[in-house]
Amino acid sequence: MPELSALLRTLLCNRRLSMTRPSFKFLRTRGVDRYIVLSPGGGWRSKCWPADRFAVLCRMIHKTLSLRCVINYGPDENDLADQVRAASADADPLLFNGELGSLMSLLRHAVTVVGGDTGPVHLAVALGTPIVALFGPTDPARNGPYRDAARISTNKANQAAIINREDVVLRAPNVVTTHKRGDRAHPSMLELQVDSVFEAVRRIARSRA
Repeated sequence: MPELSALLRTLLCNRRLSMTRPSFKFLRTRGVDRYIVLSPGGGWRSKCWPADRFAVLCRMIHKTLSLRCVINYGPDENDLADQVRAASADADPLLFNGELGSLMSLLRHAVTVVGGDTGPVHLAVALGTPIVALFGPTDPARNGPYRDAARISTNKANQAAIINREDVVLRAPNVVTTHKRGDRAHPSMLELQVDSVFEAVRRIARSRA
């Protein structure tokens, strides 16, 4: 969101928040330097991509890109994080649930951040980290994430994508926007296929190798 991005940039310019390299023990002890953040939550469950698909994505990232994933989750999202980790098998993602300063540092130094219409994705954009955002019932043209020079295109899976030099925002075509909250994934979220999301992640990871 523009107001959020402006506020964060002001704080960073004024050095009110430390943006040093994350020194989390769970990263250091596992020798994790390059990583991808997965953010499966989203406030409303209807905005969330299914946990089992995040798990498949995590396994593909580990097998094909040799990168570990960090699952970021917020209040009342423990079940989502646990589901993703349990189904990720030997990809062995790490779980993170920390305060704002630590979260910002984690996002800032990630290769990319994958998530829905949720705060961590907007934070990542404001911090300059490329994102793969997964939209369904809410409209990315209204809700963001916003970065300069975005353009609209269509990928091979015929899913609408807002793409610029750094970001990919995926949304199934012809979705009717709604802000009605639900306790399960909106049908439009189920149209986003793992292969399409992985391809976006792969492209960003290779560009930042």
